[in-house]
Amino acid sequence: MAYTSFESQAIYQSIHDLSLWLTPHVGKFPKWVRPTLGSQIMECVLSIFRSCVSGYTQPRNQRLQHLYQASAELDGLRLLLRLTVSLRLTSIK
Repeated sequence: MAYTSFESQAIYQSIHDLSLWLTPHVGKFPKWVRPTLGSQIMECVLSIFRSCVSGYTQPRNQRLQHLYQASAELDGLRLLLRLTVSLRLTSIK
């Protein structure tokens, strides 16, 4: 399957939208937390993206390991985002 066909998938659009939403929010973090927490959040998003692309382009019998990796990264991203809410760096709204 070609990479361009992945772009038509709903997961691609969801991750893309999440990236577009998160990037300006992370940029507004205070200077003391941006290099650590901010970069970890963006790295998680990019890792989820890479894992999904890798999973989509692999043969069917090899996809699961990449999708499990994406799921684990998504859980990590959730924890990081909860931390940003607890630190009042962003809000749930």
